[in-house]
Amino acid sequence: MFLLLILGVVTTAAAFPTEFLWSWVPKEKVGVVQSILTSFGVALISAGVLLVFEPRLRTAVRKSTESAVESATSTIRDEILNDVQENIDSKFSTLQERIDSAINAGIADEDAKLAGFKGDLSYEYARKTMESASESNAIYFKGLLVNATDEPSGLYFGLSLQADPQVQQSYDFGRTPLPIEEYDLYVVARVGYSTTWKRRVYWNPSEELSSPVEELLKKLEASGDWGRGKNVDWDGVHERLVNGLEAAIKSRRQEADSYHLAAPLTEYVEFEQQWFITETSVECPEIDWKHEFRDAPDYFLGLKRGKAQERPPLPSKPEQVGQDVWNYLVTQMT
Repeated sequence: MFLLLILGVVTTAAAFPTEFLWSWVPKEKVGVVQSILTSFGVALISAGVLLVFEPRLRTAVRKSTESAVESATSTIRDEILNDVQENIDSKFSTLQERIDSAINAGIADEDAKLAGFKGDLSYEYARKTMESASESNAIYFKGLLVNATDEPSGLYFGLSLQADPQVQQSYDFGRTPLPIEEYDLYVVARVGYSTTWKRRVYWNPSEELSSPVEELLKKLEASGDWGRGKNVDWDGVHERLVNGLEAAIKSRRQEADSYHLAAPLTEYVEFEQQWFITETSVECPEIDWKHEFRDAPDYFLGLKRGKAQERPPLPSKPEQVGQDVWNYLVTQMT
């Protein structure tokens, strides 16, 4: 290979001093001879150069090609993996977002109804809030009572969704649950330690709350249970209805920052403390006190395996609770 380089250089160089080396060549032919020698010399040099550097060039090209192919393959592989992962992540995140969005929308809707009811005790907001609480079974038999006075022996007022028996019978002879929209909204009341309301008045959607309340008080007055001359803090009644419904709804959601009631709420009262009377318990989170008095479903039948069931023993009165309040609570537990 080096011989070719040397021969090429000598041949190329020999093309120029024609006066000494090629004196026998006619002058008109000198140019042709120079061209031939130059081309042949360059060809020899090129061949020598290729023979010297070709292996290195081949190696460099091979490495460059391999590197380019490896880089391109890696890039394509990474792009495909990223696309697949993004597609998977997109599907799962979309599912997560859809479920979370639906849940959050439902919670936001309930909170909006509660906020509306808190600001305005109108039929619209009262109805919507009672429906929300009833649909989640947060309140017992679609009703809630609160104390209207500071005395446990005084007036209790509440709201209740109740169905017309004839309307209920029209739904598959009573076998199909009646849609919540078919229930009517009533204002209800009782006086004293009784465990059930005594009077009710239908709340017409076109009326303000004052109309059914006035009629209800007239009924209580006619029966001798209550007089319209007695003072009632109706703003306090409204506040307790809001507090009771909010606590019941949030308890049913089992939110981390809410108090969890043992069962659907029937009464919410504020005397010396806040008390929750549920279907199966009496609870006061303020003093960390709770008594469940209807643990077994058979208790409602009064029988258990053919034998009379004993009533659960009553707990002792907490020191923080006054006797009048305790008498009221005992009524709810027996």
